[in-house]
Amino acid sequence: MTTWLLIGLALVLAAAVVWEGCLLRRLKAENSLLGAKLDDLNSKEDGGEESSDETENVSEAVHEQTDVNGDSAASSDSGQKDVLMLVKDEDDTAKYLTESLSEQFKTIVVKDGSEALKMAAVINPDIIISEVAIHGMNGLDLCRKLKGSVETSHIPVILISGLGSNEDIIAGLEAGANDYITRPFDMSMLKARLRNLLDDRQRLRHSIEKIGGDERPVEYSSQWDKDFMDKVMKVIEEEMSNSELSINEFCMKLGMSRTAAYNKIKSLTGKGPNDFIQIVRLNRSKELIRTKKYNITEISEMVGFSSPKYFSTCFKKQFGTSPSKVCHY
Repeated sequence: MTTWLLIGLALVLAAAVVWEGCLLRRLKAENSLLGAKLDDLNSKEDGGEESSDETENVSEAVHEQTDVNGDSAASSDSGQKDVLMLVKDEDDTAKYLTESLSEQFKTIVVKDGSEALKMAAVINPDIIISEVAIHGMNGLDLCRKLKGSVETSHIPVILISGLGSNEDIIAGLEAGANDYITRPFDMSMLKARLRNLLDDRQRLRHSIEKIGGDERPVEYSSQWDKDFMDKVMKVIEEEMSNSELSINEFCMKLGMSRTAAYNKIKSLTGKGPNDFIQIVRLNRSKELIRTKKYNITEISEMVGFSSPKYFSTCFKKQFGTSPSKVCHY
């Protein structure tokens, strides 16, 4: 078995379990990752359940990966670069795109459409750029499958092709692509379109953050995403006062694995499930406080906090003021 330079032992073990031998290695001297399939490794037993903690770690490890020098990759929002999956089998073009986008993105290069589909569900990239003509599964079919699954429908997809007729562009957009770019293209144009997609995601996250309070309806980019978040909110509403609600129980009620639920909620809200549930509860508590019908202890129990003191601490951290002060407004 070939020995690879791998990004952390935890990531290696987790990736080995999830991809049945498909590991990540760092492309030497470049700010990218390559998917490498090791045919003689099969760490997942047939019929066995995946390890949710390990697969969550794969996505987190990729998003939190440090640069070649060991320094944390910086971005404007969270101190981390966004993760871009590039589905392209031409090494020279892939290298050019990787280098051109290296300031903003950590790039995972995948040369096969079928492998890209598997990896996307685990790595949960922020954006996917795919060539239409690609081995294994063409870009149109890849896009349809990504957008047709609740696990990946939230991932923006840009298709690139040398075919630029109206029929070709319409076919790409009807496959679910967020954008369709024809070659040759200007790199500044591609960067602008990538920024637009990330800005759209940030606006969505800001809207979702208000859920549970007096919020306006959220406009989702796909019906899959809306249906998913409606289901998430239904479960949270049903369990609003349950201070013993566990993530395993929460995901079971969603009918999803911990990995799929974590990746989906993280992408749509920018928060992990625990943090998002707490934000919804705190938003609801703020509305309850404003009714002036209940005291702080009653409200803390109504929104699933077993300790009024802990509730007040979380409330102040979220809103910058204490619950008692809100009572007086």
